[in-house]
Amino acid sequence: MFVNIIEVLKNNAIKYADNVALEDENKSLSWKELDKSSDSIAQIFLKMGYEKGCHIGLSGKNSIRWAEIFLGILKFGGIPVLLNTQWKTCELKKIVEHCDIECIIYDDNITTMNKLCSDKVKYICFSEVKDNIVFSCDIKACNADINAKDTACIIFTSGSTSMPKAVMLSHENILSNSSSIVKALHWNSEDKMCICVPMFHCFGLTAGLISGIVSKACVYIIGDFRNKKVFEAITTKKCNILSGVPSMFLIFYEKYGDRRFFGLKSGIIAGSPILLNDYRKILAMFPKMKLLTSYGQSETSPCVTVSDWDTDIENMPIHCGKAIEGVSVKIDSDFVLKEGENILCGEVLVKGINVMQGYYNNPIENEKIFTNDGWLRTGDLGYLDSEGNLYIKARKKDVIIKLGEKISPMEIEEVVYKIDGIKHAKVCGIPEKIVQEEVALCIVTDREISDEYIIEYLKQYLSEYKLPKKIFRFDSFPSTSNGKIDIAALKNKINRILDKGENQCQNAILQNNMN
Repeated sequence: MFVNIIEVLKNNAIKYADNVALEDENKSLSWKELDKSSDSIAQIFLKMGYEKGCHIGLSGKNSIRWAEIFLGILKFGGIPVLLNTQWKTCELKKIVEHCDIECIIYDDNITTMNKLCSDKVKYICFSEVKDNIVFSCDIKACNADINAKDTACIIFTSGSTSMPKAVMLSHENILSNSSSIVKALHWNSEDKMCICVPMFHCFGLTAGLISGIVSKACVYIIGDFRNKKVFEAITTKKCNILSGVPSMFLIFYEKYGDRRFFGLKSGIIAGSPILLNDYRKILAMFPKMKLLTSYGQSETSPCVTVSDWDTDIENMPIHCGKAIEGVSVKIDSDFVLKEGENILCGEVLVKGINVMQGYYNNPIENEKIFTNDGWLRTGDLGYLDSEGNLYIKARKKDVIIKLGEKISPMEIEEVVYKIDGIKHAKVCGIPEKIVQEEVALCIVTDREISDEYIIEYLKQYLSEYKLPKKIFRFDSFPSTSNGKIDIAALKNKINRILDKGENQCQNAILQNNMN
């Protein structure tokens, strides 16, 4: 077992020297070239006076250059702080100060940095970081002595109600997680992986770039998700690995659902629940593909569970699989959503080699998220079956509490999606004086459906107290940079409608460009 990410890269540079490591539509690098260029980048940072443990901000869309700089920072022992390219200047300023960032390396196309200038922080654009400079010092001297438990990077949660929390992940966290993913998905040096989810998110970094390094597979990098680029990656570039969130696959289906792509071998679908019918649609496009479901979050590097390779199609989207090696999962009974025969549905707790070191510079949140005996509170509610498969039912913070009854939004959404013409659905709670919270249903449709029809349909499957009190119609839902529905933004829109008194009628139609 390798101690750190750099050891794996250097081993690849020796044993797979001329194999292609990274590729995009314009260029490619072999493992030997990637090792050499990241060594040179490490020397540049050392030449500028940066030392092991310093925080270097990295801001840019997916690119070979981003990967080279990330690895170069690791090599001299720096800690890459992975910045979301969608953050506004005011958000970035808070992050820079909170995370003690000394230098920011940024994509030449990012204009935010021009407004962020601070005497305390050095700003360098990608084009200024030359990797062909030859220094007189020994190249080996630029590679820091890195322990498995040293922090490998700081990555951010996708929280949208407050400043994202800075998750510290160690080399051990990321390497062990990537190794489990590679083993579960059967990836190897003969494969070619397409990365089209942001590498500044944990999913894109661990299940993407680092899993590529661990498996020795060629990593084909797409700057950001575009149907045409993914199509070319699969057909022209011969990628046989594709992972992403459900919305990404479904967007691709809308464009190419009538096509069949036989070259895909495997991938992970994670980040949000996937309905069985949608899962079937996706697999119809990729007849030979093993698309495994997984559960995780940034705080767990991210993978906690993954489905078995031989799980049948009908069961794959229902659960998230079993805990990966070195990881334990249990259900906390302090917050019970529902109880059934031999089933306890409560908060999912995790312990193991995948669990983060903690939130940087945030002792209050660290105390909240860990139990006294060291289990991580995920904030998700679910249960385990007799075989150890994990089922996720709701987010703890999203649970609607009405007259003391706990209502799972996901349970209602599963029924709503059975209605023909419902394209997207999201259930959330809205304040109500007497009952505490009421159920609100937000929908995007591709045909006319009356509120009366929706309610009558839901009555067949749901108790009276779970039926939506209000239905809000949207042209589209707001989303975060990793493709998830931005719940906070959605609730803000609803609250503005209610504040304006537009809730006199049950149906509120929004014409918006929220994306």
